[in-house]
Amino acid sequence: MLKKYLGEIKKEVAQSGTISPECKEEINQLICRMETSPNKENAGALRSKVLEFEVEHSELSALVNRVFMMLSDMGV
Repeated sequence: MLKKYLGEIKKEVAQSGTISPECKEEINQLICRMETSPNKENAGALRSKVLEFEVEHSELSALVNRVFMMLSDMGV
């Protein structure tokens, strides 16, 4: 399930025309960190970065919140 949400986040970021290439790269790096080491620290960093775009990208923000809640439910 986590990989599914992270894949959806990657897709949303790639399709966005309002997120700068630098921010896209930073978000993708955070996603890679989540894929290799899913923990609260990495999830929090990803969440913080995506919340910068919450108004313009509410779906992206919702996906990141799901990932954060999933990790929380897992006790991570």
